[in-house]
Amino acid sequence: MYESQDRLYCYPNSNTLINLLGIRSERVLAEWESRLVSTRLLQVLASPPAFEFTIDFLGHLHWLLFRDVYAWAGKAGQVDLSKGDTRFAVWEQIDSEGQKLFASTPRIKDTPPKHVGARFIQIAAPFLIELNVIHPFREGNGRTIRLFIELWANTVGQSVAWDNVGPDEVIEAMVHGVTADPGLLESVLARCLRPVA
Repeated sequence: MYESQDRLYCYPNSNTLINLLGIRSERVLAEWESRLVSTRLLQVLASPPAFEFTIDFLGHLHWLLFRDVYAWAGKAGQVDLSKGDTRFAVWEQIDSEGQKLFASTPRIKDTPPKHVGARFIQIAAPFLIELNVIHPFREGNGRTIRLFIELWANTVGQSVAWDNVGPDEVIEAMVHGVTADPGLLESVLARCLRPVA
């Protein structure tokens, strides 16, 4: 459950996000959001856009997934968020922190093919942890970031099967990455990553 400092995104006296469907029930909205986003995800995977390693492209992916549900799809959040003991980036710093992260992340080019998978994991794990801490969007960060990682992996001849791990394992690895090191997330990614057949 997210905690936020204001109610910019929710209906008055409610925890339900304002949505294009006009749904006022948090539970019903979650069901519809899951259905609509799952459909959009399959469409994106079937015909992916040209990959760009930028925060703007991440926003485009968010828009592709959530455009049927939220008017703010694809736009950076404008509220501070926390989840449990994890505080995400101050919303005013989302763009600048995102730009810095994308600019400072090493590229995988020139890596010998037999080492591409290991090098991808080594770069992607800390990147994923930092991007999650920035938490660019009010809702849908995990799904958008996982899609970004999948498409990024495809550019270096790898595929990511998130089904190989449970959602709780990914969350635990992310939290561990914030409080300790990216080792646990590296092991999670290693179980998911395979060369494209």
